[in-house]
Amino acid sequence: MDARILIALFCAWIASETIKFLLNKDKSIKGLFYSVLQGGGFPSSHIAFVSALAFSMIFSEGFSNLSLVTLALLAIIFTDAVGVRHKVGTLYQIAYNEKKVPHPGREGHTWEQAIAGLVLGALITAIIFSI
Repeated sequence: MDARILIALFCAWIASETIKFLLNKDKSIKGLFYSVLQGGGFPSSHIAFVSALAFSMIFSEGFSNLSLVTLALLAIIFTDAVGVRHKVGTLYQIAYNEKKVPHPGREGHTWEQAIAGLVLGALITAIIFSI
């Protein structure tokens, strides 16, 4: 087991959550927990995490069967975040504005948030594997 894989995963997640917190208007402890526990936001933490996983597999094993599976997982997570979950969040917002349902908070990601997570995970992994 290559320890750099776990380090890349952890660093990608911490970096994305730190950026979310710094961009959040509420800098209190409550704001920290909100940015970590609430879905959505810039950059996408789960896409950064899975991106770090996929690129870690490529950097450590080349284009093996396992790295191709992790790339497929990344594609599924990315599509879910910007497609399904973003649309659900938009529908919830419409229903909330019409006062038919309670507001669930942020849900899903925009393309910019998802791409930022993808790039962040890839860059952090490249840095860790180059050390």
